[in-house]
Amino acid sequence: MTGQALQVVKISEELRLVFGWANVTVMDGEEVVDTQNDVMDSQVLVKAFMDFMSNSRVGGVMHLRDEAGNPVGAGEVVFAFPFTPDIKKALGIEMPAEGVVIGFRADDDSVWKAVKDGKLQAFSIGGKAVRTPVEEAA
Repeated sequence: MTGQALQVVKISEELRLVFGWANVTVMDGEEVVDTQNDVMDSQVLVKAFMDFMSNSRVGGVMHLRDEAGNPVGAGEVVFAFPFTPDIKKALGIEMPAEGVVIGFRADDDSVWKAVKDGKLQAFSIGGKAVRTPVEEAA
């Protein structure tokens, strides 16, 4: 399956929270191929988010970075929940997607306005990884 926009699914006006998929790795049993023609294993994504939530949680806008390579802060990821086959089964959740859902608190006024106006409608993880050709990973 090829990548698709993963729209924001919930907004809390009072708390400035935006919820949505940060990344979907599987949809309807098929690996999702993103816009860079990459696929990610669900367990690799869970490990990446565990590190991110432990060490950073800073959310930027459109992958902007400062001179040191850090995201330009616009808010913070305050919730992250993985939906792997094991977690979905244990919780009795039936859904076609696997991946991670996040809750982002928009601290920056211009970012919050852009979310409310529909100008920012999806998340992107913007992480760093070492690419491994699929043939080698198998």
